[in-house]
Amino acid sequence: MVDSDKGDSVPSSEARIISRVNSLVEIFEQLLAAYGHFGVLDSALLLETVKQYYRASDELKRRRGIAHTDSHKRAAYMTWAISKYKPVRYVAHPDKLRILANEVFALFAGISHLTANIKDFEFNELDTLLYLIRTRDTDPEWLAVTMYLFEKRSFSMCPERRRDQRPSQ
Repeated sequence: MVDSDKGDSVPSSEARIISRVNSLVEIFEQLLAAYGHFGVLDSALLLETVKQYYRASDELKRRRGIAHTDSHKRAAYMTWAISKYKPVRYVAHPDKLRILANEVFALFAGISHLTANIKDFEFNELDTLLYLIRTRDTDPEWLAVTMYLFEKRSFSMCPERRRDQRPSQ
């Protein structure tokens, strides 16, 4: 699709949805490779999750009058959407990792939007985020602030681990 006013090529809604679904499948496959089989990704639920992510993100941009969301909001809204729709289905006899499969997937998918790496976060920070995502009706805007603060702290503690550059102050 081409925006006639700018002449720029703009991806269609369907293209951005498919692209996001594919990136989430890659993240899920990386989790499977690292942690073994802890569930099955439901493709219909994943598609609905991505659509809800874009609806919520687009609504935020419309409501705030902004053209783009920052990485913390993208991370938060992706984490929120996955934890809400729970696209990972459990296999028989779930253990703790399988029970938290959607939350772990949500956290990895969300943090993938940040400049920080998941290894930059302390265990207790990740544990707290998993607990809050699992037990609370998490507000994405609150989660965005939390992601920003964790990322900022991770750079003060581990500057050598950053992927690109520090987030703007």
